[in-house]
Amino acid sequence: MMNRGHIFIILQAVLFGISIPIVQVSVATIPVWLFTAMTFGIACIVMVPLARHVDGIKLTDIGRKNMVGILMSSLLGVVLYTLFLLYGLKYSSAVSVAVINSLTPAVTLILSFFILRESLIWQKVLAIGFAVASVLVMNVNGASSHGGNIIGLLLMILAVVCVSLFFIYAKRFSVELPPFTLTAGLFTISFIITLPIGIYQAFSFNWSVMNFSLWAQVFYYGIGAILLPYLLTYIGITQVPASFAGISMAVVPVASTLVAVLFYHTALKVADVLALILVIISIVVSEARRKAIQTQTEVLEK
Repeated sequence: MMNRGHIFIILQAVLFGISIPIVQVSVATIPVWLFTAMTFGIACIVMVPLARHVDGIKLTDIGRKNMVGILMSSLLGVVLYTLFLLYGLKYSSAVSVAVINSLTPAVTLILSFFILRESLIWQKVLAIGFAVASVLVMNVNGASSHGGNIIGLLLMILAVVCVSLFFIYAKRFSVELPPFTLTAGLFTISFIITLPIGIYQAFSFNWSVMNFSLWAQVFYYGIGAILLPYLLTYIGITQVPASFAGISMAVVPVASTLVAVLFYHTALKVADVLALILVIISIVVSEARRKAIQTQTEVLEK
């Protein structure tokens, strides 16, 4: 039975998915570091006072251990991931980026094998195989039709590696903070990291091109694609199985593709559809084993 946590996790995946085609338009005009600093700044302005009001905790009082955890989480899961994602959008289509981004569960499996020494059972190997197949299908037959190239592919792979390392890091070093305070801390540090280069790009940027549409996209990405997805994830993840959070990644390329096709007139090729199907299968297979183990554990505990 679905609870509020399931709804939150699905909603964050939808919000992130629909943001990919939108932000592609933004970074075609606004320099990436400047855009990133602006959106992180907006998230900070909203989250810091909100977290103080809801949780009653000052960021200066969260402790050294939590501060180090937030710093690493910000660097891997927010700053580097966002920068590689946005630069990847300058060289690839929104559909390609969404599909590659959804390979995160499979890449996490691979990195967990090398870093955490977790075993690779046949379900995990099969999931990785489907994930690799989706990228091959998309790039050999479909990506070129959308203007994608090897640079975009490499940048997106780096983005996925960063967020996968973030998940692996989170397994070893948990941050014990309420969701609102944790989210506020993430974006405060992320804003500080990106601000210097953002200011540098701001001096050479032609601000006269910033019309209402671009400002709306900046504010949407800061709130709807950055702040809300992270906050909803931290709130919802405690109420759902980890397997459901992984499977929800399948929503991202579907939502992104629908927006790209319906509102940005992106031509959907057969290869795109096949890549979407393969990546969804990969996510479901990669999380199926974890769900089975969790079910067996719950039965044994009873």
